[in-house]
Amino acid sequence: MWPAALTDPLRLYQRAFMETVDSTQRALTFMGASARVVMHAVDRQQAVATDIGRHVRETLAGTSGLRESTRRA
Repeated sequence: MWPAALTDPLRLYQRAFMETVDSTQRALTFMGASARVVMHAVDRQQAVATDIGRHVRETLAGTSGLRESTRRA
């Protein structure tokens, strides 16, 4: 590789530049895929938190009715 680089340095620079561009593209693609995975996880957690909040509200609403009925008795 070095003898060819000494005879044609521009080709070496071009090849190094293309490899840098390719590596950058792969890194950005990987980062995009990772961001999508994180967003899906956040969406799932938000859905679970919403469901839990709804269940807690329903439970508290149900127990307040029980407390009032036991106070009346």
